[in-house]
Amino acid sequence: MSTTASNDSSKSKVFDLTRIQLVEVLFLDCTIRHESASTQADNNSFQIDRLVLTPDFDMAEQRVSYTLELHINGMTEEGSLSGLRGEFRLYFKFAIDGIQEYSMTNASRKEPFPATDLMIMLGGVAYSTTRGMLFGKTAGTPLSGFALPLRNPKELFFESIKLLEAEAKAVAKKRAPAKRKPKAE
Repeated sequence: MSTTASNDSSKSKVFDLTRIQLVEVLFLDCTIRHESASTQADNNSFQIDRLVLTPDFDMAEQRVSYTLELHINGMTEEGSLSGLRGEFRLYFKFAIDGIQEYSMTNASRKEPFPATDLMIMLGGVAYSTTRGMLFGKTAGTPLSGFALPLRNPKELFFESIKLLEAEAKAVAKKRAPAKRKPKAE
């Protein structure tokens, strides 16, 4: 199986998947809380509050990594929150032999960075791996039966980037000094 990579040249490259390895997967956080003993969750009804894939890369080390953050709530049969909450963060590290072949540059960033298609594909691998890991990790817990829905990796990638950019702008806005009015004389 091969996937084409976008490049800033007009010629597309084909990913050699034998040169890409998933070298590390970690649960950074796995918290399941049930805040209300009186309200029970419907086993098959969950609401995703937050789902974001945060990409990172190091061209010198030839690695791409993702941190996936997920917050879910259990729902009652009536459609209200049950008090059941799951918070998960997972880390994925990929080694890419010859990552420069799958890189690009643009006017705003002179240093090469991984091609968007490569990042989308690896984000999709991280997400689908998370689906299986969470299904196994939540078995026998109050979140038993929870399964992440299938997602289009491209849509998930761009939704995550948009959310991360919005959050960065909000943080920058909070840190910006307030404009002071001149003192009246």
